[in-house]
Amino acid sequence: MQLLNGPQAVANAARVCRINCIIGHEAVSKTAQSLKGEDYSPELLDIHGESATSAAAARTLAGQRCLIENAQELKSLALARLPVVCTAAEPKNWSLVLAPLNIQEILDDTILAYALAEKSLLPATVIIDKLSAETFESVELPPEKMIKNFLGQLKLDKVHAKFARYDLEGRAQAQKAMDIAQAEIPKISQEWKKRFRRTLEPFEAFMLEDAELAIVTFGSWSSNAKLAVQELRKQGEKVGLLRLHVLRPWPEQEIHALLQNVSRIAVVDSQISLGSWSKMYQGIKTWYAGFASNFIAKNLLTVQDFIDIARRLHAASAPERVWMI
Repeated sequence: MQLLNGPQAVANAARVCRINCIIGHEAVSKTAQSLKGEDYSPELLDIHGESATSAAAARTLAGQRCLIENAQELKSLALARLPVVCTAAEPKNWSLVLAPLNIQEILDDTILAYALAEKSLLPATVIIDKLSAETFESVELPPEKMIKNFLGQLKLDKVHAKFARYDLEGRAQAQKAMDIAQAEIPKISQEWKKRFRRTLEPFEAFMLEDAELAIVTFGSWSSNAKLAVQELRKQGEKVGLLRLHVLRPWPEQEIHALLQNVSRIAVVDSQISLGSWSKMYQGIKTWYAGFASNFIAKNLLTVQDFIDIARRLHAASAPERVWMI
């Protein structure tokens, strides 16, 4: 067991995965620098933006595994069907997206992101929010030999260049790759559970069986949301929580099944979509015709914040878009 924060967990995951190249200019690169030694010396590139994705693309095509810290735009990697893993403070378009709850999940998700990305040939994002970057927790590090056997070698065959299309057909192929990832998640999760007694569950349902009101959110502040639900339950309020772990591919059928009998939903999201509702809210409203309000926040939400969200949702006469500023 080691005491690590989010960026350190990512760097340790890079070490046990034997990542060849770490690209970035902030926390991960600095932490990776401290891990360099006789047994692990990855290439460190202090670049960002389009330069980072270009460097990652070149190295991945050469058969190397790459990690981009604080990635910006992943569209070119998605359309080129390159399985690069990146970290970011919020979900990124054109990639698989994992939203870990704690530091152990950050480490696990970074490793699992490579397995998913390489099965589907898409980039993957692991969300490292501000709380995770500053919180230290005891983390179990998997043995390097077991991770080597779990991941195997990165394989991009000679026909891989045929995937690199930037037209509508390329976008359609990327969507099919998301469907492949959806099918692979249970398989990878079971293999991970067999080896390490932990799983990659797309979501966590908490006290939803008889809930009349549900909070839907993701990331590290879900811990405070769970405490808020417990407090509200003590007060006799039928409130539940759906914590999403996999944001893309979007687990639509599972979400529908869990929330179809809930009368009101509070979608708590950080993905701002100017002129509209948040991205997660839009995903839920594609099928949910009931009463749902959207709470948009960028900073850490406390237990009291989630209690206030639940009570505001209960008292509202019409769905709201609420900015938690």
